[in-house]
Parts: sequence; C-alpha cells; structure tokens
Amino acid sequence: MQKREIEALYGRIKKYLHMQDHLYKDHVEAGAAHATVVEDLKVGARNANEALSAEQMKVKRLEALVQTLEKGASGDEQKGRLVELTKQNSLLEVNLIRMTRKYQALEEQEQLLRRNYQNVEQEMSEMEVGCLQRINQLKEWKRNATF
Repeated sequence: MQKREIEALYGRIKKYLHMQDHLYKDHVEAGAAHATVVEDLKVGARNANEALSAEQMKVKRLEALVQTLEKGASGDEQKGRLVELTKQNSLLEVNLIRMTRKYQALEEQEQLLRRNYQNVEQEMSEMEVGCLQRINQLKEWKRNATF
C-alpha cells in the first residue's frame, strides 16, 4: 500500500515537473519573442524620432526663410532680386547648352580617334605578319640556296 502511494506520488511529481518544464520552455520562448518585439519597437521609435527631428529642422529653416522674406525685403527689392536670379538662371542654362555641345563634339572626336587607332593598329599587325612571312620566305630561300 505504501509502495503504491509512493509510486503514485512519484508519478504526480514527475507529471508536475514535466508540466513545469513545458511551462518554463514556453516562458523562455515568450520572453525571447517579447525581447525581439521590444527591440523592433525601439528601432522603430528611434527611426521615427530621427525622421521627426529632420522634419523639425526643415520647419525651422522654412520659418526662418519666411521671416527673412517678411521683414527683409520690400516688393521692389524682391522684384529686383527675382530679375537678377532670372538672368543668372538664363546664363547658366546657356552655359549648360554650350557645355553639352562641347561634350558631344569631344565624344564624337574620341570615337573617331578610337576607330582610327584601331585601323592603324590592324594595319600594323597586317604589315608585321607580312614582314614575318617575307623574312621566313627569304630564310627558306637562303637555306635552299646553300644546298
């Protein structure tokens, strides 16, 4: 009787320990999952804070520009500045067109020079092959002439 009771207690303790092991494994897995979620949330919060800081800097710059425009220049000064900037922009566009044309001309010239170089190189290799053939013919003739 006592032996059965001990075996029954041993079986229940074994079952409880087994259940405790499963619960601990579940707890560890849940803790790991929670840690990854927390880390992801921290990264997301950090990125959001950085984006917020960047946007706040943009807002400050824009506010400073608006204040400068409101207090710094009258209508005539703004028109003068606009005319000046328009002239400068037109000048830069003309320079861009000139530079584009120069670049295209140089590019065409480079292609022409490359083609000419390849042709000259090919002619040189053909001449070299011809000279070597002639030298070999003369050597053969010399050898036949001595016998």
